[in-house]
Amino acid sequence: MSALLRINMEGRLRFVNGDDQEPISGIRCYTGGKHTWASQYVGVRTASGTAVFTSDNVYLYENLDKRLAIAQTLDPAANLKAQDRIRTLAAADPSLIVPGHDPAVFERYPRIAEGIVRIR
Repeated sequence: MSALLRINMEGRLRFVNGDDQEPISGIRCYTGGKHTWASQYVGVRTASGTAVFTSDNVYLYENLDKRLAIAQTLDPAANLKAQDRIRTLAAADPSLIVPGHDPAVFERYPRIAEGIVRIR
C-alpha cells in the first residue's frame, strides 16, 4: 500500500474508471461480475489473440469448464455474464483465459522463472 500511495502522490498512478477502457494501447479494462463493487479484468492484445486476465471474476479453470459462478460473489448471474464476455473476448484462442487464482496456470504455460510463466 505504501508503494501505491507513493506513486499516486508522484502522479504516476492512474485509476481506470468504467467499463471497456483502454488506458494503454492494446490493454483494455472491463468491469466484471461483482465479486466486489466493480471487480475488473483485463484484456491484452497478443500475437495469438486477446489474453484475458480475469482477476477475481474467474477463480479457477473449473469455473469456466463447468460455467460456475465464483463462490464469493455479490451476484452470481452478473459473474456468469462476465465469464461469458471473457469467453467472447478470448474467442480467437480460449487457452488465453487466465484465471485469477488457479495454480494450474503454472502448468498450462511455459515457465520462465520461479512463479513466472510466459503467455503469448
